[in-house]
Amino acid sequence: METNQRIASRLFGQDLGQLSVGAAADVVIYEAYAPTPFSADNFMGHFLFGLYGAQARHVAVAGKLRLHNGEVLGLDAAEAAARARELSPSLWERF
Repeated sequence: METNQRIASRLFGQDLGQLSVGAAADVVIYEAYAPTPFSADNFMGHFLFGLYGAQARHVAVAGKLRLHNGEVLGLDAAEAAARARELSPSLWERF
């Protein structure tokens, strides 16, 4: 049976849509509080409308944790902000 997961896996040349050894394993866990009961019948409604504005708490890309408890791992925030301040004048000159 042809499923969306199989089609996507074939198109991208990777095992997608599952957490297993060898799969791409990109995962995002959001901090979201559902105001209504959550079930298999209303999953898409919660997914499409309930995550609007929700904060990502954890992100794994290719099986490696990149965001933990809302903080980007391996990023010096002060250094990134300083670099942005350094580069921003050239950006504003283009407008």
